[in-house]
Amino acid sequence: MTGQADGRGRFASLFAVAEHGRPLAAELPRVAELLGRPLAEVKRAARRVEPYLAADGSPRWSVRLVAAELAAQRRRQRAPTR
Repeated sequence: MTGQADGRGRFASLFAVAEHGRPLAAELPRVAELLGRPLAEVKRAARRVEPYLAADGSPRWSVRLVAAELAAQRRRQRAPTR
């Protein structure tokens, strides 16, 4: 059997709350809230991140991937032009 000791199975739900209390994927307003960033800024970053589809068909974005894209945008803005 490939299940974990807690009975969740090998793969926990992507939309479940991670062990540290933060969801792995969420709708954009929730992602903005979790990251402490303005919604408009998160929407711009989310254009470059492919959303997951929840069972009800609504899109959910990876909090980690959106955060990484926000960091990449900041690096691009600070990069000197040659």
